[in-house]
Amino acid sequence: MARVQGPDPVGALQKLVSADLRGLAHGEVRGTLLLHPKGQFRALLAVGLWHGEVWLLAPQGFGQRAWEQLQRYLQFSRCRLVPFAGPVTVLVGAGWRNALLAGHASGLEGAGGPPVFGESLSGLPGGVVLADVGHERGAADREELELARIQAGFPAWGKELTDDVLPQEVGLKEPWVSQSKGCYVGQETVARLATYGHVNRLLVRLSAPAADQKLKTMGPLPWPLTSKENTKPVGRLTSLASSPQGEVWALALLHRAFARNGQELYAGTVGFTVQAVLA
Repeated sequence: MARVQGPDPVGALQKLVSADLRGLAHGEVRGTLLLHPKGQFRALLAVGLWHGEVWLLAPQGFGQRAWEQLQRYLQFSRCRLVPFAGPVTVLVGAGWRNALLAGHASGLEGAGGPPVFGESLSGLPGGVVLADVGHERGAADREELELARIQAGFPAWGKELTDDVLPQEVGLKEPWVSQSKGCYVGQETVARLATYGHVNRLLVRLSAPAADQKLKTMGPLPWPLTSKENTKPVGRLTSLASSPQGEVWALALLHRAFARNGQELYAGTVGFTVQAVLA
């Protein structure tokens, strides 16, 4: 978490990030991207407004990278980022807000309450509270959350979202990437692809019937994917998780010629099937 301070923080961010921030209201948060001038991914963010203060959210472990990239641009608008050093609690689940209010009603009401933003940056229902409100709840199981994210088809920074990826390849469209706002970093490439072209890779969700012991010996992700028709790599498997029933779910970036439901693919000798095209 970080605050953006300066003469016009929302106006400065509007010229940089891909989402349209016009009309941002108190308590509202909008997911967005920072792109390279040529349109490739650089940072996954959310912008929130709380009692006149502009806040930036980044996924856990990526805040410093996001702030460094943004500050290069913000300095020209006489704005600066101030990282938040206090406690932050991330709540995930469809009933996160009701549970939060029920357990902390007196401390979260009124202007003196901590900022609360309804964005998890994982594609799952949830929110962020700038306070320690999770001590009475058990920590979420990371494998369970990863499985839910994969099943939701949402790309993660460092996995599906890397510096060579375009937002159109991973299905991040409106409102994450605006087609109607004015200029922002990378907007020319986004507009050109929307009008004249298409991307060569697409995000897909894969499944395998049961966890194969060979998966444990294949090393860190990403893994190259091949097909029966083509032994050369046709994509890369970027995220993987197992369900309680033993089924394996994964996300992958595939060449568009192979991104179709039912397509059989292989990571080494382990077989996967495309269940859904997500972009």
